[in-house]
Amino acid sequence: MKKRLALLMSIVMIISAFAVACSKAEETTKKKKKKTKKTSRTEITEMTETELPTDTEPTDSFSIETSPTPTVPAPTSDSMTISHDLTDLGVMRDATCYQYGAMDPAADGYVNYEAVQVRFYCETVSVTDGGTTFIRDLNEMFSSIIDSGKQTYDDAVSKFLSAQQNSETLPYLTLNENATIYRADSQVFSFELSAEIYGYDLESESSSFYANVDPNTSMDIEMSDIITDVDAFCDILDMYLYTKDTSYRNEVKDAIRSGEDTVFAITYDGIVIDGIKIPVYGHEDCINMEYFGKTPSEYCLLLDQNNVLEWDFDGDGVFEDLSVDYQNSELTVHFNKNNYVFGEDQIPDISKMDDLAWNSPHVLMCSPDMCKFIVSMNYSETVERLIIFDLSSGEPVFENVVEGRIVGVPLNPSDLRIGEDIDLVGGREMCRDYVLQADGSMVPQTAFVYMHSYPFVLSEDVTGDEFNWDTGEVIGKYTIKKDTAIEIIAYHPNSGAIVFKTLEPDVNDCKYVQLESDKVDHVGGKDMDDLFPYQIYIGG
Repeated sequence: MKKRLALLMSIVMIISAFAVACSKAEETTKKKKKKTKKTSRTEITEMTETELPTDTEPTDSFSIETSPTPTVPAPTSDSMTISHDLTDLGVMRDATCYQYGAMDPAADGYVNYEAVQVRFYCETVSVTDGGTTFIRDLNEMFSSIIDSGKQTYDDAVSKFLSAQQNSETLPYLTLNENATIYRADSQVFSFELSAEIYGYDLESESSSFYANVDPNTSMDIEMSDIITDVDAFCDILDMYLYTKDTSYRNEVKDAIRSGEDTVFAITYDGIVIDGIKIPVYGHEDCINMEYFGKTPSEYCLLLDQNNVLEWDFDGDGVFEDLSVDYQNSELTVHFNKNNYVFGEDQIPDISKMDDLAWNSPHVLMCSPDMCKFIVSMNYSETVERLIIFDLSSGEPVFENVVEGRIVGVPLNPSDLRIGEDIDLVGGREMCRDYVLQADGSMVPQTAFVYMHSYPFVLSEDVTGDEFNWDTGEVIGKYTIKKDTAIEIIAYHPNSGAIVFKTLEPDVNDCKYVQLESDKVDHVGGKDMDDLFPYQIYIGG
């Protein structure tokens, strides 16, 4: 897993860049001997516990170079065959979040309506299966990232507290580390690590790297293992990366030709570059097909950016195409060379949808007893709908509509993370895991939905039940005092119970407090607008 080390060093370099930049900024400030005015932050969007990178929203059409929608050519050699003999590795996801915050006494105007935060958020992944060396390497990688990030966070909190004591402008830091898993089976573990950092007197930085590993040996799967004809592969990239400008596409081609293995991920049916899938079906002449077409018994496939999927759905050796379009208040599913049009009489409120969603993928979910197609729709600017079809009969049959969006890249019907907008917390998104059932319903795996909100500062005392987060044991009544910074971490949609985590400089002093709500606008018997004046709806 040599690429793991390269990835880790790159991520750690981004983390350490903050300390260097802050030191330089501090020296500059001391030389000037005057207070630097704080600029307002541009990012106030919540980072949920599981938020993962997704395709970006389409940019202005004048900045995009377009080309015709690619058509898939007939296979020329080594055509793809489908089998389901791989073993799922049993992925487990978690997130670590350290943060502290306060209102900035030196700020004026609307800037003081939101807390200034110091924050380190890191998504981690582990597996229950795979080779011993691979499991160890994976755990060590994330442990090293967390250790480095925690050190940066501790240093930033120290500077934050010093500024508070001296009534100076509060410095802020946000460091986010995200992990996206594209495959996790007995043949390939393919993942992406991304990091972004921005803060006071710090130029924003971000970086993203892919790695593909043999989970049995922990050895890297090289580009030369996947791409058999580099020039031919580069020739087809323009068909799929047409939303990117020419200079970007040329940079990608140069990276591939130079053998940079950190530029792509591997799925069951394609190669992912910067979130865009290049299907391998039809391009078998330049791809090693040994890595494609094999899946576990339960798996998921994503449609490409043209909302198309080529796959052998019925196992007869003949590939069919699945695609979706939304025009004139009707949803059209193209499957097995036929168009199926769904209007208001078949799908409730379909005519009220805005468009196909850009921030939630369209996915095929398969297991031995089902074949489902989930279409993501935008219902309004802040609400999404998931429309579920059954494909097992050879044609799409509408089954269900679920509110929410698919977060990240699901691996199978039991690995489906849904983001749900919660009105109580200002319409912000909270997440939980679901299992897709054979009847098209979704069963939540937890009673609570979760997030790691940015800090809010209480304007009034509020009382609830303190409990141990790890065991669930109730400790007793606890009053969170006015001016305390908290984060919202969990919410029970049925009972209305909501969990605040108090934010303290020493993470060991943080408390978890559960409060009752009316599920609308009151928590702990108090109006949310009174608890967090002007704060709760910013960015919501």
